[in-house]
Amino acid sequence: MYHYSLLSHAAYLNLDLKDIFVKVSQKEFFRVLTNFSYKNGIAIGKFDPFIAFYFIKNFVLLAHINENFLESKGGFRASLFQDRNTQEFILVIAGSDLRPIKFDLGDIWSDFLILNHKIPKAQYLSLCSFYKKLKSKFQFKKITLVGHSLGGYLAQIFMARLGFAVDRIYTFQAPGLSKNIKNNSLHIKNNSYHFYTHHLPKEQICWHHFNFVQALYSKKGNEIILNLGTRLHHPRLCPMMIYKVLKLL
Repeated sequence: MYHYSLLSHAAYLNLDLKDIFVKVSQKEFFRVLTNFSYKNGIAIGKFDPFIAFYFIKNFVLLAHINENFLESKGGFRASLFQDRNTQEFILVIAGSDLRPIKFDLGDIWSDFLILNHKIPKAQYLSLCSFYKKLKSKFQFKKITLVGHSLGGYLAQIFMARLGFAVDRIYTFQAPGLSKNIKNNSLHIKNNSYHFYTHHLPKEQICWHHFNFVQALYSKKGNEIILNLGTRLHHPRLCPMMIYKVLKLL
């Protein structure tokens, strides 16, 4: 779970590249993860150096796409990682890029569509196109999807429509799917993990206390509630809390 939460933060990776299939040295990748930059870095907040070192030790970056690629529509951004230990292929999908200086209008439009019970087709079609390229290149049988916020929504849409291609999904602070999107299969329920964040003790939880985004619509699968003590909507918060739990265990 800790690894998937780290990946949800790494989804916001932004690389200034011309080729989707990445060839980045470990030294350069470390510099990118620990850098806050509009061209090469984590767009919404860098990794701590020790966490970046740990991340590179466990994962290798195989492919990356962002808004600068022709194949990306509507602000779509995602990366493919492989677990060095298990050889698992993990496609991580970024959420909305709302940086104060350089926010993404495509992401804002996608969020507006979700609020109005509609699918952000541009981003979803970009996800499908990116997946096909990855499948052709690496020939994996199934893939794991990880997404924060809007990225988690796209992961759920993909699994609802192409569940045979997905092993599991992990969403963090993500909205669910509206009722007009069918997602009731047993495979989805058993292999979907949704992380909610909260700022109150469990006994005080009410629907209106949840982070607004993650309270939208319903999710199918296993729900995990993390009491962060804050209302903030940021992927960095989930690995911090899960790490604290692991230390207690």
